[in-house]
Order: sequence, then C-alpha cells, then structure tokens
Amino acid sequence: MGLHAKECGILAKVSWKSGITDYNTATEELDFVAPLRMVMKLEDDKVLKERLGKLVNVEESKMRNINVYGKESDNKIVETITKKVKYAADKNVVELAIAIIETLSMPQGSGSVGVYEELGHVSHFCSPNTYHACQTSRKLVVKAARALEKGELVTLCRVDMTKCNLYRGRLLRQALIS
Repeated sequence: MGLHAKECGILAKVSWKSGITDYNTATEELDFVAPLRMVMKLEDDKVLKERLGKLVNVEESKMRNINVYGKESDNKIVETITKKVKYAADKNVVELAIAIIETLSMPQGSGSVGVYEELGHVSHFCSPNTYHACQTSRKLVVKAARALEKGELVTLCRVDMTKCNLYRGRLLRQALIS
C-alpha cells in the first residue's frame, strides 16, 4: 500500500474531517499532514530515517518553531497525530519528522512541499550564491549564480526571492523576535 492510501485509511478510520470553513484565512488545521506523511515514510524506511536524522537538529528546529510559530506549535502537531488522528507514533519520531520538513524541504508550488536530502549541505542566505527551481519531476535543481571558490559555503535563499533582501531580513528579524 502506498503512503497516500495509508494516510487516507488512517484519516478515514478516525472519521477525520477538516473544520476549515474560510479558505481565505490562514489556518494551522492541516499543519500535521506533512509531518504525518514523513513519519510514515521514516517508519517504512529505517535507512532513510538514519540518513535524514543525521542532517537535522531536532532541538534547534523546536527552538526556531517556538520563536516563529509559538510555544505550542510542535506540540499541537504531535498531539494531532497521536491523539486526534490516533496514529501510534513515538513523539520523538514526530519531532524528527517536523525537523526534517523544516530543515530539508522546499515549496514545490500548488501548496506541496518536497524534502531534499541535499538541502542538509546548503545554508540559507538572503543574498545566495545559487539559484534554484523545483521541476515538475519533483527534482530540485540548484545552479551557481557565479563561480564558486573551492570550499566556499553553498547558499540558497529559502524565502520569497521576489522581495528585496532588506525586506526579507526585516521579516526574518520580526519572526525571530516575536
């Protein structure tokens, strides 16, 4: 059974229905979906779990999420998966899944997110030395924007590049301060 079918079966079993009524307002209602999918993937592939686990820092991810999304953000996701959806997942695995998504994912368009192991070797920078595109084949293509020096840190901007870097920096500072 594929992950999508498994996910649908899990949600159907608990008769889960979205409470979203206003599709024009931001909501946290579906924040558990990507972590749930990642938990299922990690449970199915122990080698992948070990590889991706080496690339992320769960505690740093938790602290970032507390600063950006609020003190209970990760706990809400853990509770939704383990209590509302009643998926028998270990809290540590759910927290690892959240950290993997926060650290190694890129938006694909249409609201989907791709997880790329390679992002564990690339740092975020508002004036990056690379540019990227997510292809319809789900491949992430990263190209150097200029000649890179041997040993130079490869950087990528993981936020909206259509905004100037001063504006992006201000948004980042506000998110980290609030």
